[in-house]
Amino acid sequence: MKTVIYEFVDGTKNEVEVSDELAAVIAELDNDIKNNDQNETRRHISLERLAERKDTEVRDENINFEAGLIKDVEIETLRNAMETLMPKQRELLQKIFFEKQSLTAVAEEYGVSPQAIENRLNKIYEKLRYKLHRKLRNRD
Repeated sequence: MKTVIYEFVDGTKNEVEVSDELAAVIAELDNDIKNNDQNETRRHISLERLAERKDTEVRDENINFEAGLIKDVEIETLRNAMETLMPKQRELLQKIFFEKQSLTAVAEEYGVSPQAIENRLNKIYEKLRYKLHRKLRNRD
């Protein structure tokens, strides 16, 4: 005979004496429940907990691979269109967009008015718009 401890839902415990065969069955059932609980917990681990682990990379299944590919193609198309610009035009875009210089600062550097820089930018935009529209239309 063996003693088995039975725990009620309210937390109270009761000791019961059972035969060796029944004790083995109860032990096996307890082990199965423990393993099942562990498997369920493993399957339902939160993304936050996974992200905390250093050896795990959490991937967002909602990321649209096609959208990323289209973005890459659009960037390549823009890069190709930028290569059709004259060196001075590319330099102007570099100063305004990448170096974050103001129109006034660039105008002073070139010895022209800010309006002249704005006009040059508008011409660049129009040229890029034309090239991009043509490339995108030919791609379809």
